[in-house]
Amino acid sequence: MRYTDNVREILGLLHARGPLTVGEVSTTLRKEYWNTTHRLRRLAEVRLVERVGKVGVKGAYLWDLNREKCSVSLLKRRYVATPKTISTILEDCFRFVSASSDPVLPIFWKHQRSPQSNFVKDLLERGLENKFPKLIAVMLLTDGNAGRYGRSQNPTMEYSGQDVGLHHIFADLVYNSFGLEPNYFFNKRCVTSYQGKKVLKALEELWKCSPSFKTGPANGQTVEDYLLELQPKLDFLYGEDIDILIPSVRLAMSAEGCVHATFHKNGGSIAPIISFACVHPQLIVQWKALFQTIGMRFHVKKDRRTWSGLGGFDSHLSQTSEVFRGIGGFVDSVRITGKSANFYNLRKNSVLNAILWAKENIRIPRELPMTEKYLVIRKIAERFN
Repeated sequence: MRYTDNVREILGLLHARGPLTVGEVSTTLRKEYWNTTHRLRRLAEVRLVERVGKVGVKGAYLWDLNREKCSVSLLKRRYVATPKTISTILEDCFRFVSASSDPVLPIFWKHQRSPQSNFVKDLLERGLENKFPKLIAVMLLTDGNAGRYGRSQNPTMEYSGQDVGLHHIFADLVYNSFGLEPNYFFNKRCVTSYQGKKVLKALEELWKCSPSFKTGPANGQTVEDYLLELQPKLDFLYGEDIDILIPSVRLAMSAEGCVHATFHKNGGSIAPIISFACVHPQLIVQWKALFQTIGMRFHVKKDRRTWSGLGGFDSHLSQTSEVFRGIGGFVDSVRITGKSANFYNLRKNSVLNAILWAKENIRIPRELPMTEKYLVIRKIAERFN
């Protein structure tokens, strides 16, 4: 039995919206009616779907486990389905459509319609594809990792983060640079991963940018032992043209940067604060210098809770926020995560624009509770959203 093409699409659709009739499944997926009927029948034979048009117990269990990145061996031990069924479905794990309302789950990246992101389309139109490895290195130094891991020293390149748009940008950059497609894309851990020998050539190219992408101690490692290893660097961006520095800054800030407002007691004025999260002592100096080359000035913060005693840097200067907005600000699609109770799910650029607009146009009474002050900014940001 061979599961290809729309098997994963059928499972994903029925899991999110079932029960559906064969005709409804076929129409939604835009596949040939006979083909869909045939595949549903074969899936029913191994009890992954039920004939009434919904995912069976085994199918739902397999779906949930696969989203949690369970290995094939674990699925086999739990007797979810035959080993052959499990292996073939997992091999086709990219060919599905998720109808989930969960904003963290995207539709799968497919190279046939690459690039998906307007950000990468714009870079291609400007003829910057030869600089894509440097942009990939920037993304790996913020929310990613790359190297040879495990006992088998398996070549691995991964990007993690909560924003769908940044994952699509990473996948587009990797495909246009090295022709690679992800081994898996966006499970509950929010990871786009490339693994195996096919990744080795890409790693060799990326190591020319930075000798390491590991930005802190891991797995119980001491700080002293970590600092004896090769350290990550941003030297590859020194001397680059503004055409590549600007997208590098925008990608880095979109991943590790945030914006919020401060309310002055005297006069009720409002001002923006832009922050960047980084605790690596060498990288924090290099990031700060890089931002300064385009007119963004920051102040380094200390934090005793981190392994380095540093907590990144921020800027209370309105000029820094104005400069950042002038170069495009955050990547347009990037939204604020659930960590922010005040601005959750708003685009970062909307909040930046709202605070800068409020700074010039309104004053907020001092006696107003802080929650209501932020509510005012949120209502303004929703208009920019």
